[in-house]
Amino acid sequence: MILVSLTLLTGIDEIMMIVRSIDPLFLMGLFLLQIFTLSMVSYQWYFMFKNTENEISFHEVFTIHMAGKFVESVTPSSKFGGETAKVYLFKKKMGKTYQNMVSYLLAHKFISLLPFLVLSLIFLVIASIRFYLPSVVYLSFSMLIFLFISLLILIYWKKVRFDSEDIISDERKVLLIILNKLKKGIEFISRSANDVKKILSRSDRNKLFAISFLVWILYPVKVYLVATALGFEVGLIISIIATYSAYLVSMLPVSPGGLGTFEGTMATVFMISELSFTEGMAIALLARSATFLFPLILSAVCTTYLVKMDGLKIFSIGDPVDSH
Repeated sequence: MILVSLTLLTGIDEIMMIVRSIDPLFLMGLFLLQIFTLSMVSYQWYFMFKNTENEISFHEVFTIHMAGKFVESVTPSSKFGGETAKVYLFKKKMGKTYQNMVSYLLAHKFISLLPFLVLSLIFLVIASIRFYLPSVVYLSFSMLIFLFISLLILIYWKKVRFDSEDIISDERKVLLIILNKLKKGIEFISRSANDVKKILSRSDRNKLFAISFLVWILYPVKVYLVATALGFEVGLIISIIATYSAYLVSMLPVSPGGLGTFEGTMATVFMISELSFTEGMAIALLARSATFLFPLILSAVCTTYLVKMDGLKIFSIGDPVDSH
């Protein structure tokens, strides 16, 4: 709805006129580059599973990763829905406990988030010196920093304690039930976080960090290539700032896959380089055709394959607090 409203307000005819000027062969190349990006992220999961007793092929990892991307793309859950789906599907495929799979999830989040935060911080500092960015960009970055610090606390604190008996004595029974549920959830996450340090060695982490940096660097490169292909003189630095700003804002749980918030933020930032909002929207829409629409179609195919071949119920995920 947000994306449709922005497109209508901007002028769909003018946007479509710009979009139609793109070379279809260039678009195919962009799709192939996105497949490479998706494969790199899937390889990170495959690499983490390499030392486990349960063998899983790269094809299976890629398919499950894409099924998670599908859930992420159709739900406004800021990636949490997609990550929950991956945990569920990997557990079903590998026969591991939820606690084991949450440990892998936390490890992957750490590996993928840190490079993005470092790159975002660098270019947000550059942007704050030279340009004016919407306040929501800095708000989104602050929220992501808070989540990342929380993840670090979970991983590196030896033990997270939460004793409901210290907090409540003769209160009502319903409050005790809520606190016990909360305690159970925190203890589950704490056990999973303590296992993260056992999953990867330092050399393994460095290798996966390098892949994450490559993946995050490729995203603004795609945007820059789109802008250049459309004939706009947009610098690489502006493309990087626009891309990371858009991704930061799109992580807010406002719409499925950040639809509308991503495109609107990117178009706004591109106005810094004296492009019109319409031209910025055209760049954003074409870039998203490769980074969102194409993966959405591919992920829908992978999800259908999993449901038909393995009988998995993607949207019937049970309570992950149970470690069995």
